[in-house]
Amino acid sequence: RPTAYERHEKLVAENPELLARSLTKQRRYVTEMAALLRRSGADERTATIAAELGLACYYIGRELSDNDPARLVAAIDNAFGRLDAIAD
Repeated sequence: RPTAYERHEKLVAENPELLARSLTKQRRYVTEMAALLRRSGADERTATIAAELGLACYYIGRELSDNDPARLVAAIDNAFGRLDAIAD
């Protein structure tokens, strides 16, 4: 039986207008995250890069987990871990 997450993802994938709204919302999250980072003292470039990388790790996690909600959080965490390893 599909979870609420799986039903939502299927509905969004099958409806272009919902997909567009979802993508717009994700972009708004990035904008808000960058603003929060700037308010917390990050410079513009760092705030923008960090917010974009956060969204990228989310997308990577979705791909690596086959968008399986049971594996999604661990896959996103793994993406952040790999990013951290690259940065060192």
